[in-house]
Amino acid sequence: MITNVTAESNKVAECKELKIRSLFRKNRYSESLVPEIRLNGKWLSHLGFEKGKKVKVKYTKGQIILSIDEPL
Repeated sequence: MITNVTAESNKVAECKELKIRSLFRKNRYSESLVPEIRLNGKWLSHLGFEKGKKVKVKYTKGQIILSIDEPL
């Protein structure tokens, strides 16, 4: 689902609704299910998230913010 949201800066931002999935992880010592969110699609490259670029992840309870980690 995609919806438009008006941000404080009067810019229109697109919102995507994604589902949190389970990912099975196994290593030498344990097995577990962990939450996973998948992001993919041409819309990422339209926003500047190109292959090979580094991404900065900021997070607080209930919120994740992704930004391109470009040198100053």
